[in-house]
Amino acid sequence: MCGRFYIESDIDDIISCFNIIKVNNKALIKGEVFPGTNIPVVLKNKFKELAFLRWGFKIKGLGREVINARIETVNEKPAFKKAFESKRCIIPANAFFEWETIEKSKIKYKISISNRSLFAMAGLYETFLDNYGNPYTGVVILTRPANEAMSRLHHRMPVFLNRDEEEMWLSKESHGVEVLHKKLQESDWFDLKIEPAEGTRQLSIYDMM
Repeated sequence: MCGRFYIESDIDDIISCFNIIKVNNKALIKGEVFPGTNIPVVLKNKFKELAFLRWGFKIKGLGREVINARIETVNEKPAFKKAFESKRCIIPANAFFEWETIEKSKIKYKISISNRSLFAMAGLYETFLDNYGNPYTGVVILTRPANEAMSRLHHRMPVFLNRDEEEMWLSKESHGVEVLHKKLQESDWFDLKIEPAEGTRQLSIYDMM
């Protein structure tokens, strides 16, 4: 899964890296990013835009927001199918976090991609109504089965996009996306760098509940 990620790049670096033409606002908050907050998201309509959207999908009948979606079933599940067809996006990040359970403690790890300081995670977006009837746009990050390096920490990991895949993922056209959808479930072009997160303590398992 992906429950927290990290941004250290300046907004200008994100704009340059993803060839952004339009920025909806510049409310980028650097550091550790949490669910339920506004996160930077790359969209493409006529051209690429950088928006700041709420991390979390509102699912009917569920009392909490969903922050991840499995790529294996995202084209079939009613909650995600429509977004998969036409509302695909990219979430920029420098790293994400995962925890390793050792007895009754959890150790926090920072995971990045060795050959890319700023990378792209595949996501979906959709419009919802809040409790007051006001519309907002929510985002989920797609996950896939963990590769060998990641599997000792968790059985899931974010879906990463390489440079050649980014344009196809953002495209409004359906041509080629199903092929990419299958490829992303197993692609392993990246070399993960896994290291203990600096400045963090070992957390009691109860602190994480």
